[in-house]
Amino acid sequence: MALTNNSSSSAVDVENLTFSYKRHGVINLESINMHVPRGTIYGLLGPSGCGKTTLLRCIVGRLKPRCGNVNVFGYRPGIIIDCKHALET
Repeated sequence: MALTNNSSSSAVDVENLTFSYKRHGVINLESINMHVPRGTIYGLLGPSGCGKTTLLRCIVGRLKPRCGNVNVFGYRPGIIIDCKHALET
């Protein structure tokens, strides 16, 4: 499990994220790509049940995607990091 900080200008990077709940067997999110630059305000809009909350849960590390990559300020969510080190970079 690699802990990387690519020091990019991104707050959030999502690349080819795919997620499905095992109990339903249906793919809820498929090949999602999203880039949120640092210092911007970003809104997720869509109808009820389209996957907004599921995507946010993947971004904050509450759910693990089936495949794809998620980085928040250059780190993978859900991994415990040394906060002092993270703030210095």
